[in-house]
Amino acid sequence: MVIRIWFNYLSPFSMLTRRIVGSTLAGAAVEVRWLPHEGGVLRQGPLPPSGLVWEFGVRRLASRLGQEVGASAPRPTSGRLALRGYQYACDQGLGENYSDHVYAAYFSEGRDIGALGQLVGAAERAGLEPEAFRRAVTSQHYAQRHRAALREGRHVTVVPTLVCGRHRIEGVPTEAQMDRLTADAGSARVLRP
Repeated sequence: MVIRIWFNYLSPFSMLTRRIVGSTLAGAAVEVRWLPHEGGVLRQGPLPPSGLVWEFGVRRLASRLGQEVGASAPRPTSGRLALRGYQYACDQGLGENYSDHVYAAYFSEGRDIGALGQLVGAAERAGLEPEAFRRAVTSQHYAQRHRAALREGRHVTVVPTLVCGRHRIEGVPTEAQMDRLTADAGSARVLRP
């Protein structure tokens, strides 16, 4: 079974979904494919949550899941280079580790992952060679790979979105939704948290 999950590094809900998926699918015979997605009309990604949403939604859920986040929402930035970097990190066998470090840099440490220097630092902490990473994310090769990945997700309007068979979950899934998703992927419906 394959679960495809569209995500964006600027979405705290994508980060939290990563945590839920990791805990609910541990040991399961499931292949998870993380697929980059840029949201918004200008393709700069989602805006960070408002103060109330951050405090009473993101921080509370993050605390419950054991995910560290900053006291306030990070400043808006562009996630495009970080998503290109994900393609490169996957090619190096470090996609998961890279994602952990990019999410931590943005949501826990308040770093601007849209700034190449800050992003290179996160990539280096993930085990990637800094200069090779810098060349890759600024290359036409990874720009084209990223555009191709975006075309695959053109039907996605919300991050995160999880798809398995004909099941679709938009938003942060609950454990019950994850159980249903893995138990029966045969009916066409959208499951909303």
